[in-house]
Amino acid sequence: MKNPPRLFILVLLAFRLMLLLSNPFSGVVGFGDLGNFFRLTEIPGWPYLHFWSEYPPIFPFLSKVIYLLAGGRENTYVNLLFLLLTLFDALNLYLFSKLCEQIKPGDDHWLPIGMYLFVMIALPYSWWYFEPLVITTFLAGLLWILQEKPLRVGWVVGAGILVKVFPALLLPLAVKKMGWKRGGLAVGVALGLVAVVFGGLWLVSPEFTRASLISQGMKGSWETVWAVLDGNLKTGAMGPLVARLDPSNASLTTRNPAVISPFFTLLVFGGLGLLVFLRSRLTNAIRSAAFGLVTMGLFFLWSPGWSVQWSLYFLPWMILVFPARVSVMLGFSLMIANLLEWPVIYQVNESYVSLTIMVRTLLMVLITWMAYQVLSGREVGGLSYSSGRRSEKTDK
Repeated sequence: MKNPPRLFILVLLAFRLMLLLSNPFSGVVGFGDLGNFFRLTEIPGWPYLHFWSEYPPIFPFLSKVIYLLAGGRENTYVNLLFLLLTLFDALNLYLFSKLCEQIKPGDDHWLPIGMYLFVMIALPYSWWYFEPLVITTFLAGLLWILQEKPLRVGWVVGAGILVKVFPALLLPLAVKKMGWKRGGLAVGVALGLVAVVFGGLWLVSPEFTRASLISQGMKGSWETVWAVLDGNLKTGAMGPLVARLDPSNASLTTRNPAVISPFFTLLVFGGLGLLVFLRSRLTNAIRSAAFGLVTMGLFFLWSPGWSVQWSLYFLPWMILVFPARVSVMLGFSLMIANLLEWPVIYQVNESYVSLTIMVRTLLMVLITWMAYQVLSGREVGGLSYSSGRRSEKTDK
């Protein structure tokens, strides 16, 4: 059997169910944000309408619905959200298997799918945060870009932007892969969907919608090399929940200002991205996936902020793009660096966090550079990517 998604999906569901049944409430919540999500839903009214939210609208509204279904009980809310995230991860495993077929046709897919299953089981960020929803849009968007289905790409990327902004990183790949006409259609559908949703919210509640839109951009740097330069060693927490009842609080920050303006660094990294865009030739599926990984790497190297759960965006792409031994080495290193950062160092002594930040940044530079090698058709880890299929080079 070359494609074993059903078996691995059953393993994932069984593991998550056993985790839920065998752990106390505190063990399920762990060091993640499930409890914080519940407390956000306790704020009277609806997000964007009666209080501002640092997240795009889909998850805050979904979270509120789960809160109402749970009758306002925290244990029930957490269990329902945990199960929902598990279902999305099962869908992600299925989408990942379809991408394996698209990118690695003819290969045995047990190893890459098993590696991604290991990530979902071993890394608690998969159920501590709502990143599985974002990853669904990333994987579905990549799959439909490779299949050149612009309307589907537009809808799923638009939905992804309404969960978190990051799926917008697929849009350059859509244009590069499908061309300006079909790729432009995908971009137009995605941005049109976002404009309609935010426009509707703005008409109903302009103050809280505006506050929600500016809240993330106003809080400064956190957990990046830029944050170390700025002297900001705190996490990306947004402060007391009661502050969300006042729109003016969304623009307040207690962090130090940027030493190097992110607008200046955007010119540098944006220029690199434009150079990659113009020079790349997406002659096969693996180069297209590598282009997406390079885009993601450049964006997060530029970003003033980083949250450890965002490592989940890189891991499936790395497994798809790199040879197994390379993705294991880099993926395991990235997982350990982020786990040491949160929860270990921030729970012990945050003054040491600059060490893990530097290690993680170096890893991201290496991942981005190696993805560019794949995009350029060069050999990575003993595998050549110059043709449509990867070919193992052997010594004679």
